[in-house]
Amino acid sequence: MKILVEKSIPQIEKYKNHKTLGQFYSQLGIILTYNAEFAKAFEYNTKAIKILEKNAPHSPELFFAYLNTASNFCYQAKGDEAKKYLDKAEKLIQPYPESSSNASFYYGKTLYFITKQKNEEALPMIEKGLVYAKRSNQNLLTQMFYLNKYDILRKQNKLNEAKNVLENILSEKTLIIDANNRKAFYNQLSSLNEQMGNLKEALIWEKKYSKLNDSLNFENVKLELNTLETKFRTAEKQKEIANLNTEKAQKELEINKKNQYLWLLVFASLFLIILIISIYFYTKKLAKEKEINHSQKLKEIAQQEELKITKAILEGEEKERERVGKDLHDGLGGMLAGVKINFSAWASQNLELEKKQNFNGILNQLDHSVSELRNIKKSDARISFKIWFRNCFKRFV
Repeated sequence: MKILVEKSIPQIEKYKNHKTLGQFYSQLGIILTYNAEFAKAFEYNTKAIKILEKNAPHSPELFFAYLNTASNFCYQAKGDEAKKYLDKAEKLIQPYPESSSNASFYYGKTLYFITKQKNEEALPMIEKGLVYAKRSNQNLLTQMFYLNKYDILRKQNKLNEAKNVLENILSEKTLIIDANNRKAFYNQLSSLNEQMGNLKEALIWEKKYSKLNDSLNFENVKLELNTLETKFRTAEKQKEIANLNTEKAQKELEINKKNQYLWLLVFASLFLIILIISIYFYTKKLAKEKEINHSQKLKEIAQQEELKITKAILEGEEKERERVGKDLHDGLGGMLAGVKINFSAWASQNLELEKKQNFNGILNQLDHSVSELRNIKKSDARISFKIWFRNCFKRFV
């Protein structure tokens, strides 16, 4: 049923195969009916009928959908509701009197009459159905007809006929393949023979019933023991698996922790290496900058010292020039001026006019010499300034 609901039906709905979808809904309805889930069974039977009436109105699938719905109502003792669907099924099967599907139709009619407690009318349906079921080798359906016939005959107190039906079912063996079904038939035959006064035969069937019942009980006990043992072993295995999973989880947790620690150590090491390298290069850069600054400072100090020395030399030279110039100006200049004055006085007293003019040229030369002496002092000052300025410029450039 799970396969039908979860796989088959959704797949058929996807491809929109309406006829097959209706058939699957009908099969699902049968399964639910046998599990006494009548409301759900009716829901799926109704879906099947709705789809098939629209897409396959004369199909065998619709015929069996009607029968399944009728059976569902019969098991709920709702004969009137069942008859509505039996009538619809009959309209579909009437054109096919030789069809093997008539066996299923007569079985539906049998259930309907039994539900309505019309046993006399049910028996002819059973006989007609047996004809079709035997003809088409529908053994299971044949046995179901016989079983319903047995119930009706026993209710009618036709014990010999009922016994023959049960014996016939046992000889056919279709319904007694299952041991529990076989046990139920043995019990019925024992009870029936006892009711008929056949105590010896009733005892035989009772022994068969008891033996089979004991065997089934033993098998049930054995099965229960095996089930319990299986459950115990399963529980032990599950416990062992759980322990193994716990150990595995703990180991994985430990491995994960170790991996985390390793990764943390790797990242910390990388960070430390990067930090050390950064500090090294930064320190190196600072040392280099400090060295450059120190060199620059030393250079500046040296330049300043040179400037001081140059300035001192120039100042010394300037003072010396000023002293020499002053000495020349004050001493030699004064002497030359005195000589000029004396020569002028002498010339005015002792020389004639013509010679005096020539002598005046000499005095002019002497006067020019005094002027040149004064210019020498001024030129020395200008030259000293130019030399000092040039030296300063060279050091700063």
